Amino acid sequence: DTIIMILMKEKQRYKTLDELNQENLADIIRSIETLQQRSNSLISFIDKYHRLTRLPVPDPELFGVSALFGELLRTFHSEMELAGIRMQLDEKDPGLVIRADRGLLDQVLINLIRNSMDALHGRAEGNIMLAATRLDEGIEISVSDNGEGIEETMLEEVFIPFFTTRTRGAGIGLSLVRQIMRLHGGHMRISSRKGKGTSVCLVFPNNHDPPSGKGQLVKA
Repeated sequence: DTIIMILMKEKQRYKTLDELNQENLADIIRSIETLQQRSNSLISFIDKYHRLTRLPVPDPELFGVSALFGELLRTFHSEMELAGIRMQLDEKDPGLVIRADRGLLDQVLINLIRNSMDALHGRAEGNIMLAATRLDEGIEISVSDNGEGIEETMLEEVFIPFFTTRTRGAGIGLSLVRQIMRLHGGHMRISSRKGKGTSVCLVFPNNHDPPSGKGQLVKA
């Protein structure tokens, strides 16, 4: 009996060939999945890096700010309703016309609106305001929200490529926005209060014609 008990204990210490093969197969599958995830992350990183460093030369045109805002409202209407967010317009100067690359400005504003939506996630009575006004220095377009806000100490860091305050996202959004504004001869400014919200202002200077070069790329 003693010998039988010893043999049974020894048997429990060693795994069968089938068990080892199953575990090895599982390890191999996990390793492949890890490599795939790292490969996808690297490809995504390279793609985002190229978008950050090589931007199309602006192809400027004249268009109305009201029409631009109206399209953005229609684009986000259903998504905003589902998220319980209200988007409002504040046009202090009706009939305002701006000269800029329409496609690039669309991307800038879509990026800023999505940032605001992220900041409003899970927040009651979320509100996003699109505003446009004429200043002495030019035309200002702003996107403001009453979201979670950003710590004052982080306001400069948000322009560092690949820095992000969110758990999701690549952290290149505001870097791209600032570079696109520079290509237009303009600038952007951001103000925020933790727990109160954030406002991003885009200023397009008077009498400035961005360099035309449709289809070309410029190193930003």
